Amino acid sequence: MSRASVENNTLKLGFDWLARAEGFPPLPTRWVRDTPKNYEASLEIYAVSDIGLDRTCLNSSIIGETTVLFPRGGSTLDQSKIEEE
Repeated sequence: MSRASVENNTLKLGFDWLARAEGFPPLPTRWVRDTPKNYEASLEIYAVSDIGLDRTCLNSSIIGETTVLFPRGGSTLDQSKIEEE
């Protein structure tokens, strides 16, 4: 992660890389490189939880999005298998 801040109750993150799962739920069928590498989430509509192994889950039932934040080097996703948009 290159930057992190909270402004006006919005979490703002910048990443070295970002991937989006498609076909989820129940299980991702493919991963697609997501751009831009900036992510914003209104903390008013997301539930935030610690899911272990230094991972944080952001979940919004309002917009139907689940985001998992991994620590640097903590993802086991093989970046060579991420497809370009």
